[in-house]
Amino acid sequence: MKSRFYIAASGDEQPIRLLHNDLKLLAGRVREQPFNPITDKKEQKTKWGWSSAYQKCTGLYPEDELADFLSQNPEVISVLTAHRPMIDEVTAVIAIELNAEDGLRGCPVSSELICLLASINASLDIDINHDLESTHPCPFCAIE
Repeated sequence: MKSRFYIAASGDEQPIRLLHNDLKLLAGRVREQPFNPITDKKEQKTKWGWSSAYQKCTGLYPEDELADFLSQNPEVISVLTAHRPMIDEVTAVIAIELNAEDGLRGCPVSSELICLLASINASLDIDINHDLESTHPCPFCAIE
């Protein structure tokens, strides 16, 4: 199993650029988002997106690694909390690629992760069987 996670936000250009400036430690980037990254539908008004560099997961439970990352980096939570009223969406994304030998597995989400995400009014997107080696442009593969 291969997995990784990242944090993304979308909204108007100015609030997204301010968020980017305050979250330099996550080595993120800002870009136009003419399409919604989740639904792939064209937005009526062009939004701007920010996404952190992805973090490769080393264990079997990427959801726990995301919770640990957020717990060990309280400045990320405080910056997201401060900027949240000006931003349309904040999402924590976990992308998992299962191999045949991995079998079926669920993604148990800890109450710690739920509380951390709720504290910043963020959603969680878990994409199981995403092709992490893919070169097509999608939010999961866009940042190396």
